[in-house]
Amino acid sequence: MTNTNKNETNFNQKDVEEGQELSVIFKKRENSAKKTLRNDLKDDGAMVRLGTLILKVRQDFQIKKISSTIGRKFKLNEINKNVQNESVWLVENLDTARSMMKSSKKGFTSVESIRNAIRIADKKKNQPKEEVQEQPTKEEVVNETSNVGTFSVPKELLSASDIIEEAFALRTLNNVDLEDFIQQFKTMVELELESVA
Repeated sequence: MTNTNKNETNFNQKDVEEGQELSVIFKKRENSAKKTLRNDLKDDGAMVRLGTLILKVRQDFQIKKISSTIGRKFKLNEINKNVQNESVWLVENLDTARSMMKSSKKGFTSVESIRNAIRIADKKKNQPKEEVQEQPTKEEVVNETSNVGTFSVPKELLSASDIIEEAFALRTLNNVDLEDFIQQFKTMVELELESVA
């Protein structure tokens, strides 16, 4: 006897076709993003060229941050600041980014996702394998003193929903774009799942 619910077999054919069409559209978008990123990682790729230009301008003018006057002259003011920052990071970490891209099974769709993957890989590499972190007892958690402005163990252990609420509150506080936040979250989940597998 199967546990098939009657509602699970009565599909609206138009909705099924819509879902199939959307699946194709989003798969094409993802493949396009991966291809764009592969091209950006080449020596003549747009992100590498942008990062190289920004670093050269900073060096030529002996500045750490490009002023709006200089930015307008080079038309950098027309390029999103996040893209500028990502391109500089990419140039400074190009070899690592390329090797991470080659070693990935699924591929990456953005510089930020590569950056997160490298950060996680470095964290795991620096953590001793023999050391097993023990979960604090409730008494230790309750007795922990709070230092305002610094991270400390909470008085009570947080639930998954509490952690997610906190993450969304931080996203709002820091004016992080929701779509970018969700994409980064998905990337972190995928990397975590890969490391467990």
